[in-house]
Amino acid sequence: MARDIFVFLAGLLMLPVQVAAQETGSDWIGCINRDRAFSDDQAIASCTALLQPEHEPAASRAKAYFRRGHAYSNKGDFEHALADFGDAIELNPGYADAYADRGNAFRMKRSDERALVDLNEAIRLNPDFAWAYNIRGLVHLDQRDSAHALADFNEAIRRDPNLAGAYKNRGLAYQARGDATRAFAEFNEALKRDPRFAIGYSVRGEAYRLKGDSEHALADFNEAVRLDPKLAEAYRGRGIVYQAKRDIARALADYDEAIRLSPRYAAAYLARGTAYVAQGDTRRAIADYDELIRLSPNSAEAYFGRGIARQSAKDNAGAIADYDKAIRLNPRAGQAYNNRAVAYRAIGDNVRAAADLETALKLNPNLTLAYSNRGLVHEGTGDTESAIVDFNEAIKRNPRDAAAYTGRGAAYLARGNTDGAISDFSEAIRVDPGYVYAYLDRGNAYFGAAQVQRAIADYDEAIRLRRDYASAYYNRGLAHQALGERALAVQDYNEASRLNPGLHPPPAPAIADQASPSFGFSAGGGGGAEGIVLYFSRLVRVETVRSGHSGFSGHSEFSGHSGGGRRR
Repeated sequence: MARDIFVFLAGLLMLPVQVAAQETGSDWIGCINRDRAFSDDQAIASCTALLQPEHEPAASRAKAYFRRGHAYSNKGDFEHALADFGDAIELNPGYADAYADRGNAFRMKRSDERALVDLNEAIRLNPDFAWAYNIRGLVHLDQRDSAHALADFNEAIRRDPNLAGAYKNRGLAYQARGDATRAFAEFNEALKRDPRFAIGYSVRGEAYRLKGDSEHALADFNEAVRLDPKLAEAYRGRGIVYQAKRDIARALADYDEAIRLSPRYAAAYLARGTAYVAQGDTRRAIADYDELIRLSPNSAEAYFGRGIARQSAKDNAGAIADYDKAIRLNPRAGQAYNNRAVAYRAIGDNVRAAADLETALKLNPNLTLAYSNRGLVHEGTGDTESAIVDFNEAIKRNPRDAAAYTGRGAAYLARGNTDGAISDFSEAIRVDPGYVYAYLDRGNAYFGAAQVQRAIADYDEAIRLRRDYASAYYNRGLAHQALGERALAVQDYNEASRLNPGLHPPPAPAIADQASPSFGFSAGGGGGAEGIVLYFSRLVRVETVRSGHSGFSGHSEFSGHSGGGRRR
């Protein structure tokens, strides 16, 4: 199974610590930090205070280093954590717990071979160390070796039947095998063993989310947050559910909290970046992807996300550079080829766009967006027959794809089939009543058929859905002008020009001159088909990078490493 950045956990499970008689006082209480009563910074400060006096016995100093390393791990600062675990082991070479946690820290840094060396040593020192088997199982799971992972989780459970984390992780192994039924059974068993297992609720919530059951997912994330208000991954998961419900404000609030709790939590930056793109705030989106790349420089998904943000900001050259990087990091990223094709199409390079779409479909024949986008390339070159074939395929694969209906409607309109076009635009609106482009294009079709009042009604709805939609104002101005409503026409033209200075009022055209199959207007104000460009651009939807469903592959090969933690 790939290292999946969408199942990150914010910290490490607390290991049992025996406190010797001399290990008392406020510094030891803060350093051990039972039940996470103190912040990680407070724990680090307490442990540091204990390490100052040289008279502390070696075993106690080893424990202080161990606990401080643990706090650093919770913060995602694995360099300091590794140093502290190393000092603990130097002071106490038989310290199995320190080997286990150092192994986990190496795992977090993607040094799996070094992680296995330490975990094997922890198990050699303590053959009944259930937690070490559990962590070793996660290393195998990260390496997509579910067979050895399951064997280790089974051993962990045999040695400690109440280790809830092992049941949860065994569920993740079954999930990696595509066995959702057994996965949910394990998640449920984990929560039965420990009803206050916040991470268990969060992971089950993630499973519900991936299943499409947003209500149960939300309930589990809420419970996880109630049980552990410091669990960053639960906020991230809940934010994704809110974002899917188009509640961007709540989603951003949860992502902000996840990042506040865990500033190195790469998955939270990825999720927040997609929310900013959805909100149209490309500046903040790019800033989040920049931070994600700093944290995970080899994460193809980070470059993929930034490419989408740059595309949204009309920086197609920057988007192409990011998709190039994503493809170099993962040559089998069909979605990256699809989106790079969109950027090539936007700069007029239909040849490269077509080549990328062919590659995208070769890598992933089920990539519905690529069929729609290839249809748009055909449409842009005047091959409406081939375009319709591709849109038909997209609709067959996803009958609720409003984009494909809108694209096919445009092709019908270009071929003079106004009734077929209006039928497809109407179907797009039926499957997605908030799909603004379908209203614009149906309005164009009505206008072309001289049904001007219906056209205005559709432009009105497009503007209601998107107040900054310059093309809708422009075309509504044309419609008002056709009805002789010059004052309303001028008002709409002025608003269109304010929103897009490239749009200029036309020289008083007659309706007969304006009624054409492809009625949108290009940024230059000419008679080009902006509708088609919009269809093409908007096919790179935020959904293609939403957390947990990157659009790249089932178990995201683009996981990258997050400083915010990994499965426990």
